[in-house]
Amino acid sequence: MVKMMFQRGMTLVSFLTCCAGLALLLAALSTQHWIVGRAHRQTNSNLSDGRIQFGLFHGLKNLNVGYGWRSYDINVVQLLNEDKNFMSYGLWVTTIGSVCFSILFAVFSAVFALVNTATTPVEAITGIPGLYLWNSLALLSNLAAVITWGIQYHLKLRRNILSFEDRENLWNSDGLAVLGYSFWFVVGAAIIHILNIVLIFFGSHQANRDSHKTLKPIIEEKGNGAIMLY
Repeated sequence: MVKMMFQRGMTLVSFLTCCAGLALLLAALSTQHWIVGRAHRQTNSNLSDGRIQFGLFHGLKNLNVGYGWRSYDINVVQLLNEDKNFMSYGLWVTTIGSVCFSILFAVFSAVFALVNTATTPVEAITGIPGLYLWNSLALLSNLAAVITWGIQYHLKLRRNILSFEDRENLWNSDGLAVLGYSFWFVVGAAIIHILNIVLIFFGSHQANRDSHKTLKPIIEEKGNGAIMLY
């Protein structure tokens, strides 16, 4: 009984951490800080300043040519259509798809963790093996999003986060962009799923070890009884 309560306690903790990971992924998908950077005009770099941030779909651009700040909304899809060199379309789509799959697998992980907290499922896909599967798939999807966006940053965004029109107006952002907190949310979600796998292993391994310890004296007692009868 104690070992079962311990295993279900670890599964409950796994459910809570899955919810935390899911919240991070939803925040990453909806926020506008996958990239954060600055910009300057080449002609009056001492007076001009720019601040740019955007996520997977939308963002915000604030530019000051020396006469005050002006704010502009950024539509990432529109930028991709207008400037094919702004980002790699394939990497962008893969990042979005990976985050979406991460959310889906995180939901499965949370639901089946809650099921295992309340009951002992018969099917492997809904039991402890299933928890390993869903958390592993969520982890792989998170890593895919991190890797593809990291490649995107090093290939494209590290050198430029401005539209073609801004570059025509002599704005420059080369080397002034960094990965924002929306990206690090996905990294945090990946760490959470690693933690979940450890928790599930620890809970099930401890339960199995206690079960073997309980079973061994029973087998020995039955063996001794059989010898006495003989």
